[in-house]
Amino acid sequence: MNPSHHWFVLVTRLTLLFLFTLVVTACPAVDPQEPSIQNSGYQTPPPEEDGSDEPIVGSTPAPSPDEEEYEVVLEADKKMKVKSSSYFRVWIGADGYMPTPVEDLVRDTTTVYAESGSYAIVTPIAPDFKVEPDTAKRIPVKPTGSSAVFTLTPLKKGKLFVSASVVIYDKDGNEDPQSAQKLTVKVSSDFWGRQESHANDMEDVFWDNFMSFFTALVVLVLGALLFVIRKYIKKKTGYDEKGNTEGL
Repeated sequence: MNPSHHWFVLVTRLTLLFLFTLVVTACPAVDPQEPSIQNSGYQTPPPEEDGSDEPIVGSTPAPSPDEEEYEVVLEADKKMKVKSSSYFRVWIGADGYMPTPVEDLVRDTTTVYAESGSYAIVTPIAPDFKVEPDTAKRIPVKPTGSSAVFTLTPLKKGKLFVSASVVIYDKDGNEDPQSAQKLTVKVSSDFWGRQESHANDMEDVFWDNFMSFFTALVVLVLGALLFVIRKYIKKKTGYDEKGNTEGL
């Protein structure tokens, strides 16, 4: 190899290595797990204001010393039948008297505060049902509990919602607007109830008729069997109906 060419290649490689070292030294190291936000358009949000001096919207107000805590329970039949009456009630009382959950019922619960002697106005909200009675009910608020019972008749099939509005009034009849609560449950409605009922009726009628026919058939078979047995005995013994023995 030409010596001059060898020196040229060596100098070129050294020059490239020197330039690469300068570039690496000039660039700051960046953590791949924490991308830089410089020049990215990101701006640090301002610190949140302390809202401790302002009431929180939607929060439950603290009860007064004269108020007690009561549970409110909405219960309805889980499965309903179109144009057939079903069960729906709202119960208010102390926690220790709350009704035991039933498997066939769906429920929603909430808590209200009321003074002794207060009462509640319960208004059903069920646009997909015929409600009886279709007016609000007034029930007393007491620890042992009281109920407002309504009858629901679904007007269509599907997944339907049943709600009730509960508002507490004090013993003087003044409404407590902060006590207003709305409870909602989802139920299912279909036509199978009436079809099952008709099928059960038809099954009962068929079974009754079948049992009558079977009883008559058994009596007929037994009668025929007794006649054959009697005739066979008479033939073998020669005994007639008058008690005489033939052939003697």
